[in-house]
Amino acid sequence: MIAPSPDRGCWPAPKGVALRRRRQRALPSGLPALRGQRQRDSSLWNPPRRLRAGRGPVRIECFTNQQSKCGKAVLEMMTTEKIWTAEALRQAVRPRLSGYRYTHTLGVEKAARQLAAQYGGDPERAAFAALLHDITKRLSKEEQLYLCEKYDIIPCDIEMQEWKMLHGRTAAAIAAAEYGADAEICEAIACHTTGRAGMTLLDKVIYLADYIEENRDFDGVERARELARESLDRALLYCFNSSLTDLLARDKLIHADTVAARNWLLERA
Repeated sequence: MIAPSPDRGCWPAPKGVALRRRRQRALPSGLPALRGQRQRDSSLWNPPRRLRAGRGPVRIECFTNQQSKCGKAVLEMMTTEKIWTAEALRQAVRPRLSGYRYTHTLGVEKAARQLAAQYGGDPERAAFAALLHDITKRLSKEEQLYLCEKYDIIPCDIEMQEWKMLHGRTAAAIAAAEYGADAEICEAIACHTTGRAGMTLLDKVIYLADYIEENRDFDGVERARELARESLDRALLYCFNSSLTDLLARDKLIHADTVAARNWLLERA
């Protein structure tokens, strides 16, 4: 586990971590090796070998007033045992996020709970994924690549150029390693930026909640919120179409998974 840096509330510089660990073991292959083709697994979330075996689903409990007053010792116990209340998880992620990002995350949690309840999902699991979806958002490119190396994540060429896309996949790795998230939750976190073909209900809930949460204010968001009350898939298709239009207007690279997600939804419409 990478210890949070007390001054930044995030991870220490990769170089410092590598130097401290060099005496114990050699680091995996160098960063240039990451510039390869995408992994063959079609899933965005490819759990590292050491996380694949023996990992049961995380236990998630509802927030109560009594649990909200948990102290440091209780929080440490929850971290060790991978038992999280909603309030404890909010406390745990707060130091890793900027003020704006934390407010956004709480908005995504609220929207995810509502969407999950409306469309037959599990609001607690949706909240768990929502609270963790952006925990690596503030990291630098070097830190993102360090986590890719550490957790066997192979970026595609577009992700190497638009490296901020990586935060979904690195957040999924941290969610599994440090918070006990299971594969379904990790997949939803991993694809919350790009989407993917064959999205699960939880994938859809987190992607849409991230787009329409109450703090968002941009052209088209009210229409997306209206559609979200009527049809999950129609709302998602609107979001993908809007995102693609914006990316094209700004001459930005478009991830293949985003195109695949949009086409998959259109075929199902």
